[in-house]
Amino acid sequence: MQYLIATHGTLASGFASALSVLLGTNENIHVVDCYVDASNPKEKIKSVIDSIGEQPLLMFSDIVGGSVNQILNEYCTRPNTYQISGANLAVMIEIIAQNRENWSKAELKETVENCKASLQLIEIDLTDSGDGDDFF
Repeated sequence: MQYLIATHGTLASGFASALSVLLGTNENIHVVDCYVDASNPKEKIKSVIDSIGEQPLLMFSDIVGGSVNQILNEYCTRPNTYQISGANLAVMIEIIAQNRENWSKAELKETVENCKASLQLIEIDLTDSGDGDDFF
């Protein structure tokens, strides 16, 4: 399975860097940082996808409905190709760490639903006057 992370700015490279720290180097992860220079994002993405050939491909983009998402949409009719938009590090880890050769649409939908719980507002109770011994 090949993975393409394409985002606005250098977020894609940041995701790849974090994935490398957490999961190790993965030659199947391709990165396209869009709008960081004068190059055409559509051409950069096409070049990466062309280099992947006919291998199964899972694409991650940052903003649902954004320009990068729309460019990737053009490849969603490609066989064994899926896109997860609004992607975060948690969903990437969950999917890439499994090291599968392919995914079904149903499996990806279930994984995305399960990973939605990783997006939370963390609230710390500052009124707790405990002695600090009850950390766990």
